[in-house]
Parts: sequence; C-alpha cells; structure tokens
Amino acid sequence: MSNPPLDEFMHAARLWGALPVDNDKSLNKEQLRLLLQAFHAYDHAGISLLDVYGVKPDDKRIFDLFDTWRMEITASRKQKETSPPDIFEVVEALGFFGEDGFFGEDKSAASRKTAPSTKRVKGYAPWNPHKKTKVILGQINRILEEYRNYLPLTGRQIFYRLVGVYGYPKDEKAYERLTNYLVRARRAGLISFEKIRDDGAAVMAHHHYRDENAFYKHVRKQGEAYRRDKLANQKADIRVYCEAAGMMPQLHDVCKPYSVPVYSCSGFDSLTAKWDLAQACWKTFVYQGRKTVILHLGDYDPSGESIFNDGLVEDIHAFLSRDVPLKDPADVALFERVALRPEHGDEFKLDPAPPKQSDSRTAKWSGTDTYQLEALPPDVLATLLTKAIERHIDMTIYGEDVDAEEQEAQRITKALPAPSE
Repeated sequence: MSNPPLDEFMHAARLWGALPVDNDKSLNKEQLRLLLQAFHAYDHAGISLLDVYGVKPDDKRIFDLFDTWRMEITASRKQKETSPPDIFEVVEALGFFGEDGFFGEDKSAASRKTAPSTKRVKGYAPWNPHKKTKVILGQINRILEEYRNYLPLTGRQIFYRLVGVYGYPKDEKAYERLTNYLVRARRAGLISFEKIRDDGAAVMAHHHYRDENAFYKHVRKQGEAYRRDKLANQKADIRVYCEAAGMMPQLHDVCKPYSVPVYSCSGFDSLTAKWDLAQACWKTFVYQGRKTVILHLGDYDPSGESIFNDGLVEDIHAFLSRDVPLKDPADVALFERVALRPEHGDEFKLDPAPPKQSDSRTAKWSGTDTYQLEALPPDVLATLLTKAIERHIDMTIYGEDVDAEEQEAQRITKALPAPSE
C-alpha cells in the first residue's frame, strides 16, 4: 500500500537531487541516512534498519527538509510570474568572493560581470558587504549588545529577534541568507566568533598534564573555583533538557548557580540517552530517597509536543514502571514543560506559524498556532527557567549552602600547596 506523504517526500527528494532518480542506483551514506529517516518519519518503520546502520531517527529534520524542498520547487515553477532575486545578494549570501572581496564592492556593475572566477571563502576572509547587508549586520550587532548577558546566541534566536523587531522576512530562504551572513561576518571579524553558537562537534578530551607541577597548578585552580553542589541537600535532583543544542551555553549560565546540569535532547533523542536517564532517576530514588525533576524546553508544535510527551515522558515512565514497580513513575521522575507552552505565544507576543501539514502528528494535535523556542527573548527564557528551578528547591537550604560555600572555598585554598615557578 502506498503512503502519500512518503511518496511526496521521495518525489521531492529526487527533484531536489537528494536521492537518485534511478531506483537501481546504489546509495551513498548520506542518501541511505535520509531514506531510513524518511521511512521512520512517515511510516514509523525501519527501526531495526536504523539500528543496523547506526542511524538516529530525526523526524523534525525530515519534515523541515520536505517543507523547504516543496517551497523551493513551487517557487521555481512560478519563477516566470515573479521577479528574480538580486543575484549579487544571493551570491554574497552563499559566501563567494573575488580577489578584491565580493567582486570589488565599490566597482561598477559592469566590472562585476567581468569579475575573476569565484571560490568559497576559507579561514579569515575580508568582506565588504552590500549596503542592505550592512544594515542587517548593524541590527544583528544591536541584538547581540541587547542580550550581551546571555551570549552566545544561536542563529535562530538572532533570526527571530530580527523578525520581531526589524521586520526581517520570516521564511527559510531568509534564514539561510542570515546564516551565511553570520558566517561571512565572523570570518571577516565584523562579529566575534564567541557571540554566536553553532551546533558544533562533540569533544572527548583527556585530562593529562605536562608534569607534576602542572597537575598541582590545575588542582589549585580547581580549589579556587570550588563550588558546593546546591542540589545535594535538596529533596529533589533537577535536570534541564533542551531541544536546541546551540542554546546549551546560555542555559548553563542560568543553571550554574543552582548546580543544575543541562542536557540536549534535540530531535527524538536516542534510546541509549533515554535509558540512561531512567537509570539515573530510579537510582536517585532508591539509593538517595529523592525524586528527579526534569525541566523541558522545546518548540510548541506537533513534533515538539511529541518529543516531550511520547518521546520522553511516556518512554521514561514506562522504563520506571518496571524498574521501580511499587511506585508511581511520576513520584520517581517528575516532568515539567517550562517552555514553550500554549499561553506563551500571546503572553510574549511571539510570531505564530501554522502547523506543518507534512508532519504526520499534525492531524492529532489539538493546537492551532506553532511557536519556536528560539523566538523567545533570551532574558525571558532565563526568567522562566530560573523561576521553574526555584519552585523545586528549598531556598533556605540553598542560602545555607551558598554561605557555607564561601567559607569552604577559603579553607580549601589555604590547604592547597602553591605550585613552584
């Protein structure tokens, strides 16, 4: 039996060139990954094959790809009816440049047409953007300055602030142009690398030292940076889970005073990660007599709700019903949706969007408008998260720990030997 949404995705993928037109042609690794994720997203099938090939499901990525392809293909079909975009803005956003910057910004249009052959920028690269782009860069810098206490920001956060404050177009093409502007601006030194966060590579480093003196120096720095675990004396252990991995650094800064760790649960998370969480929850309950509170941050849309309810809460509680059979799983692991919630759209005047019809979960979703987590201003998000944490801790005990921390830090610093020069 055919599956219309899956068939439409496959057709769009072939038109876009993401999958080969010839079914008999062998697939490369990326094409195989795309195909298996599409089967999971539209049919909820292929789970065993995903495990065999080591591919993680990512339904949200598949739905976003399909929407982007469909818009691009539709736009290309209507090209004769609409005016074409400024080719120089497109080329600039894609990151091409000539020997004198972007085809020599101050040269005439005729000289641009005869500009030298183009190439992709690498490393640090000078850039002289168009006047319109300079206006956007000025707006970006004002946003970064406004939220300097919450840096780094993600590209999506900057995008939604541009949309809400400066009327920047709210579509995927505009977002893609913006991400390329951010790349060029950082390479050119117009925006600091430290102010913007991309979802980077994971690192597993080794704690090795040049010699014993370097080790003692490290230990002393650790002593000087001593912080007491503010959760150790509380009745609940608290964790924060966020869909957007790029937001982790700013959330970490909010959670640090309370010793609350931050985890990324982008997409539908891995089975291993969920099992690890369930294990931590029941062990904390059985061995320490404490429940675990999971504070969740994600988009308000069919996929975001499903990630929280079906993909996280129900799955963890199902594990716990067997691991701690005589207890209600909610007494072991309490989940709270901090943001986004249905009322946040009107409360914080977020720009709504209709749910994606390509998402198979839309039909069963009770909501009307969708909102993206990264559209929430960073200071508002910090306030929501701080209040949520403080609802679950005893502030008297917290204050006592803060006072004890200062005295303990002084004793530790005095007790540690100073490293030799």
